[in-house]
Amino acid sequence: MRQISRLFQNLEYRKMILVFFGICLFLFIGAVVELAFSYARTIDIAKSDSDNLSQVFQTQIESTFKQVDLVLLDTAKTLGSKNRIEDWKDEELSSLLHERTTYLPEINNFSIIGKDGYDRSSRLVTNRLQLSDRDYFYKQITSDKDELIFSRPIVSRVTGRLVMVLSRKIQNKQNEFQGVVVAAIPLIFFSEFYSKLNLRPNSAINITSSDNLLFSRYPWAEKFIGMPIYNHDTIKELFSNNKESYFTEKTSRVDGVSRFISSRK
Repeated sequence: MRQISRLFQNLEYRKMILVFFGICLFLFIGAVVELAFSYARTIDIAKSDSDNLSQVFQTQIESTFKQVDLVLLDTAKTLGSKNRIEDWKDEELSSLLHERTTYLPEINNFSIIGKDGYDRSSRLVTNRLQLSDRDYFYKQITSDKDELIFSRPIVSRVTGRLVMVLSRKIQNKQNEFQGVVVAAIPLIFFSEFYSKLNLRPNSAINITSSDNLLFSRYPWAEKFIGMPIYNHDTIKELFSNNKESYFTEKTSRVDGVSRFISSRK
């Protein structure tokens, strides 16, 4: 009897152990599923938030460029009404530039470059900069198209600040090249604008070119401006595969922080 009782007790003990482990396994599986669902919800929220923000930033950037381009087009048309840039008096050019600058608070330099490459913005001939070596001037003088051309990030010879230059060619009524009208936007302008927004902690915003060059960033990181940031997969998806937007998780080369990223072109 004692042996049977001991065996019975042993079996009950084993059942209790099995039930205990079963409950633990059930709770563990439930925890894993809950964690999986929580992570999925986190990704969905991050994707929605970042996509909405990237769309807003895309609209803001496009609006800025369009506004600048409208002023450039109007200025180029006005200057092309005479046969040569040299036919304009210095005070006339100065007044024209001052008037145009009032429409563009984000611009820190609005200039007229003659076909000889000299900046006509200064009344003193000795102070005029030679800018024919700039990439935007070369592209405008060698292009048959009348189009808006963006420079790479460069250091302004007027202000010494990192800028991007938007330019339009000046042509007279005979469609002869007479020079270039340019507007320089400080690249920190975008970073300062984004710093005023109520963004999540550790948020970052990059403005890059289709060839992976970093133009501006929030938080500002001057030493990386103009450098490649190895964003090839994003560039491929947006441009080669012609996607409107692209979402991924990536570790930043600038600060080493891993983030969910929504990109738009």
